[in-house]
Amino acid sequence: MPDDLPKIPRSRGKKNKPSESALHQQKLRAYKPILSITCTLPLFFILGAIFTPAGLLLFKAAQSAQEYNITFTNCNATGIDGPVRGAEDDLQKGIFNQSLKCIIAFNLSEDFNGDVNFYYGLENFYQNHRRYVKSRNDIQLAGNLESTADCDPYSTTNASGVDLPYAPCGAVANSMYNDTFKLFKTKFADNGLLTELMDVPFTTDGVVWSIETKRKFLNPRSPPGQNKTLCELFSNTVKPPNWQTDVCKLTDGSSFGFESVDFIVWMNVAALPTFRKLYRRLNRTSANFTNGLPKGTYRLEVDYNYPVKAFNGQKRFIITTQQWTGPKNYFLSIAYMTVGVFLLSFSFLLLIIYLKQLREEKNK
Repeated sequence: MPDDLPKIPRSRGKKNKPSESALHQQKLRAYKPILSITCTLPLFFILGAIFTPAGLLLFKAAQSAQEYNITFTNCNATGIDGPVRGAEDDLQKGIFNQSLKCIIAFNLSEDFNGDVNFYYGLENFYQNHRRYVKSRNDIQLAGNLESTADCDPYSTTNASGVDLPYAPCGAVANSMYNDTFKLFKTKFADNGLLTELMDVPFTTDGVVWSIETKRKFLNPRSPPGQNKTLCELFSNTVKPPNWQTDVCKLTDGSSFGFESVDFIVWMNVAALPTFRKLYRRLNRTSANFTNGLPKGTYRLEVDYNYPVKAFNGQKRFIITTQQWTGPKNYFLSIAYMTVGVFLLSFSFLLLIIYLKQLREEKNK
């Protein structure tokens, strides 16, 4: 053995000695279950017996929810110069800078009792595209207007020789849905003339979670000692290219800018290409709507701003009652029933195989 090898000092004492606990010494008791037929069969039967009736209960609740759909894509519209046929075509051509107004009459054949929600729906719009979802900046949405990272291709723009940030930046914000709706209950005389037009009261209460308006979506704050308006705080920014109004003037009727309910709802992207987003809820404090939305003839007025022809989309306005399981949606109930029926079917199959094996062993 060579003499020039370095001498490594020995570690003495209990300094590096591991603990003698069962956890450190890997002496904990362990249980390794063996999935035999006698324990698997009862488990599958129990789970199937739970999932199947739960799915039926959810299906019954969803079925009891009332829903009325109005498709208004490319509806007959009224422009600034009178009636116009095909609002979608005119938006695509850019003929009107102002909104086109669609007026749609419909009839509810039964009362919509209880809480009533109003949704807008889009079809064939892929909000789940990876590059689209990533094109946003949550730090900017919390009030830091200069933060535009990850917002390409809508991060900054050159305005009068100066690079200014888009506010809000990103593709999600740039494509914000901006149709607006008004709903009226109508009454007609025997001669067919309109005698009353009653405004159906909307409210934004409960449309978004309170944590979103308190922490995630915040307008920039005025510096200490200064009392700047919201438009002054956004003065060094540029609105997204597709927006018709500045962000400081974006409102749902009570909140402005980043704190607007309409903006927050749109920024919560949908997982599927056909989706609906909550627009408003029925304000039941009004004397005529305390029990919900009564049956009768209604008039829907749509400020038609959002073109969908480019992606072969469809637009809908949806009225639905609110059940304890939520609005009318059969997905969860069908999923529960599918799993439950599969477990029960598989249990019966295993039982048949098990009994057949017992019979063969008995005959030997």
